[in-house]
Parts: sequence; structure tokens; C-alpha cells
Amino acid sequence: LPWATFQKAVDTANPGDVINVRPGIYSPAAVDSGVDITRSGTSAAPITLRGDGGRPVLNCSNLTVNNDSYCFDLRANWWIIKDIDVTGAQQYANDYVGMGVLLFKASNNVIENVRSYANEGPGFALGYSSVSANNLFLNCDAYDNADRVTSVTTPVPGNGQNSQTTSSTYDNLDRV
Repeated sequence: LPWATFQKAVDTANPGDVINVRPGIYSPAAVDSGVDITRSGTSAAPITLRGDGGRPVLNCSNLTVNNDSYCFDLRANWWIIKDIDVTGAQQYANDYVGMGVLLFKASNNVIENVRSYANEGPGFALGYSSVSANNLFLNCDAYDNADRVTSVTTPVPGNGQNSQTTSSTYDNLDRV
């Protein structure tokens, strides 16, 4: 069945499903979160989310929350995500960053041919890499991502960030 939003598609996906996304610009339906993936596939039947016949763009510039802004938030295992653009995650009050693609406590995922750009924080981030393992980033691009400011209370130009990890365990990064 066709769904109107990324979120509806990932919320109804089951192991082995393939979600084909037509070319176009998509904005999250909710203004308080991007696309949150919490359902897992399996090793024998991963869930696939992919562009179909062109590049869909997930544009999160409409988000208006006052906490971390993740355009694409993967907190699940055994996903294949490919041929998608992610952009527009914004930095908000209290020094929170806008991340394009976040893998948080996520393992055995393949992120392929994904472009993450013009986010006010990292294009790709791997959170809790000590419990995330076997994630493959293949032919991905991160560019024009930067903290807008280092502190909202003391506005100073921020640092450029295209990717980051929040742990000293780098078993995921040797595949970037």
C-alpha cells in the first residue's frame, strides 16, 4: 500500500519488507520529530528503505522543537537504507544540534548511497557505538554540515561536522 509519509511506511514495515520511495521532497508530518525508526528486521529478512527511480529528499527544515533534532533517527537493527537525501535538521535552543542521520544503539544496518547535507550538526552520527556494531556506511556523502553556533547563549560560529561518534569504540568506523 502507498503511504503519504516516511514515518507511516517505517511504522508499518515488517522484516523482509521493501519500502520504495518515489522521487520528491518529503517533510516529516510532525513538526516535533523527523523519521524515527524503532522496528527491527532480522538477519534473514532485513527491512529495506530505498529511493525508487530517483532520489527522494527528506527535508527536516520544518521541525520546530527545542531539543535534539534528528532528521533520520535509526534506533533499530537489520535495516538497509539507500539512495536517499537527508537535509535541513536545525540547531535549537540549549545548544542541541541538528543531526542528519543518527544511528543510536543500532546494529547490522547498511546505509548506502545516502547524502546528508545542510544540517546544523553532523551529517552522520553514531551514538553509543559501544553497543552499536556491524554498521556499514557505503558510498555515502556528508557535506555542508556545521553547528550554526557553539552556544546559543554565547553565539560564536560553530565547528564543521560531517560525521561523529560518541564513543571511543571505532568498530563501525572502519567501514565508513
